[in-house]
Amino acid sequence: MQQINDTVFGLKREHFIFHAAKDFLDRGVERLKEVHVLDCSKFHSDDTWNLCFPLTNISSGLELAIKGFLPYSKKEYRYHRLFDLYKEIDSNIQNEIENHFESCGAYNWNFSNLVFGKEGTSPDISSTRNKILDALKRCNKSFEQCRYLFEYTIDKGNYYFDCNTLIKLTHSCLAVQSEKLNIKPQPFHLANSSD
Repeated sequence: MQQINDTVFGLKREHFIFHAAKDFLDRGVERLKEVHVLDCSKFHSDDTWNLCFPLTNISSGLELAIKGFLPYSKKEYRYHRLFDLYKEIDSNIQNEIENHFESCGAYNWNFSNLVFGKEGTSPDISSTRNKILDALKRCNKSFEQCRYLFEYTIDKGNYYFDCNTLIKLTHSCLAVQSEKLNIKPQPFHLANSSD
């Protein structure tokens, strides 16, 4: 049986995943705050290209935050489908994440949901769990869809991105993970920040 190296660049693998997920989230949200002032809620806006970076980063951050709860040695988790990955998390941990989601005050912005294509059914917000699962189903392939937004055509169907729910869910996953790993998240600073 092959031994799996449990470190990445000198960090424990789960710590590396945690910090990478947090960085993707923070950089995505920071950029989304800048882009959100533009009217990109309609696909044919000239500024829609600005959404590729923040939405891809937020999707990637959530994917890593979820994968932080899954055993690394299982190769079947090497895909990007957010709903499918979340369903693989132990139900007790899902409950912890969802409890944190309910009480979470972080990332409390009101970004628009982005729908490219025709409007679908209204989101199911009857409970925290349903809200999370509904957003994950609608955004199941958001990493690929956002990364390849330049390939979008109306015949490809709808692209849906629930900014607020996915950002808050990523934060909730990281909060639960930080307790389990005893990690104190470092504050985010842009490289050119003048702190």
